[in-house]
Amino acid sequence: MSNDKTHIAFRILKGFCPNHLYEEIEGDLSQKFERDVKLFGEKQAKRRLMWNAIRFCRPGIVFRNQLSFYKNPSPMLKNYLITSLRHIRKSKVNFAFKLGGLSLALFSFLAISIYVSYQWSFDRFHEDYENVYRVTSERKDNEAIEKYAITPLSIGPLLHQLPEIQSTARIRYANATYLLYKNKVIDCENLIETDSSLFDVLTFQFIKGDKNALKNPNGMVLTRTLAQTIFGTTDVLQKVISINGQELHEVTAVIEDSQPNSHLFVSAMVPIRVQDELNLNSIVDPVAFSDQSATLYVRFNRPIDDSLSSKVEKLLDQHVKKSIRAEHGFSVAFQPLADIYLGPQYRYDFSSKGSMVYVYAFSTLGLLLLLVAGIN
Repeated sequence: MSNDKTHIAFRILKGFCPNHLYEEIEGDLSQKFERDVKLFGEKQAKRRLMWNAIRFCRPGIVFRNQLSFYKNPSPMLKNYLITSLRHIRKSKVNFAFKLGGLSLALFSFLAISIYVSYQWSFDRFHEDYENVYRVTSERKDNEAIEKYAITPLSIGPLLHQLPEIQSTARIRYANATYLLYKNKVIDCENLIETDSSLFDVLTFQFIKGDKNALKNPNGMVLTRTLAQTIFGTTDVLQKVISINGQELHEVTAVIEDSQPNSHLFVSAMVPIRVQDELNLNSIVDPVAFSDQSATLYVRFNRPIDDSLSSKVEKLLDQHVKKSIRAEHGFSVAFQPLADIYLGPQYRYDFSSKGSMVYVYAFSTLGLLLLLVAGIN
């Protein structure tokens, strides 16, 4: 009874047979096996032994078993492990390909997950970002309705009258700008003009100074990198810098560099000085619209509802009638801050942009890779 097949037959029997019946049934099967060897030969006797052992797997036997083998699964797991190792030894190349494919698929899925998670994380580090929006606008340009990422400068103070809006901030990028300190000249690509309330709308980390930095009409805020480039240190408050060799500004704060998952990149800030009133010319004339506009951000003190549109219309009516605005296709809308990076490209949209198509494509690819790896 030392043959492998006889052992397999008795292991199968022991798997479902109650302990108090196993010894009696094993004895009967052993006697039949010895008799079958004499009558039919060892090869056929083994087949008959296997069949006789399987025949005992019937309700009258199984239901009398307390299924104690589930309480100690280690022998079964050990058997699975031994069987798997035998299979690996016999098919080493096939196993290597499958393991390599599984590893590559899991690694690719992990890389795609990191990429997709990073794309979705844009601008979500701002405090209470769900209530922060960018105000966009529409107007006719050559008889076609165009969407813009900017609005007339007067829209910001106008919307600030709404009780739902906690604060507003406008941003204008300065072009062809350089900073001058003593004999050092530094190009500054991301110098912005903005309201002092920007720090109440968007979140920035201060190294030196505080949120009141731009309330000084000649104040300037530098990022860590720009401060170290100019002065070699971040301890630079009250230093005086010239913009384009003309305007003098005093450094009133130093902030951390823009985070990589931000649609807005800033090197330096100065207070916005240009002011304007909303009128028909600022909507119709393309030159006036572009020169007297800014990117506008607003922070609501509670989630917005459907009544907001009618309130905005009433404010705009005080300056330009609705019928005239409709004739020229002018209107404003609110875009959630977290949707800017992956949202559509608007005209005069100077922010960093991603692609929702790529996010969906890579997400689908990652799920397919995981599915195929699991099947293999």
